[in-house]
Amino acid sequence: MNRIKELRKAKGMLQKELADELQVAQNTLSYWEQGKFQPDNAMLEKIADFFGVSVDYLLGRDDNKGNALLMQCITNQRIYPKKINKLF
Repeated sequence: MNRIKELRKAKGMLQKELADELQVAQNTLSYWEQGKFQPDNAMLEKIADFFGVSVDYLLGRDDNKGNALLMQCITNQRIYPKKINKLF
């Protein structure tokens, strides 16, 4: 689930910070990011809601990043300028 890692980094968060936000152990999040395990459906929804993306995006079935980047812009979260260009 490299998309979780991608979204976490785009938001400028450490694994520990996201793990705390999701109320999971840091090693659990690490396993998700490495693709060793996959979050259950309820957790996928929680992660998708947190980042403002669809579950399909997290699962790699949708490549539209615009929603996540737009949500970060609206909420004044840290994003990288290179990624902003992908919105336009």
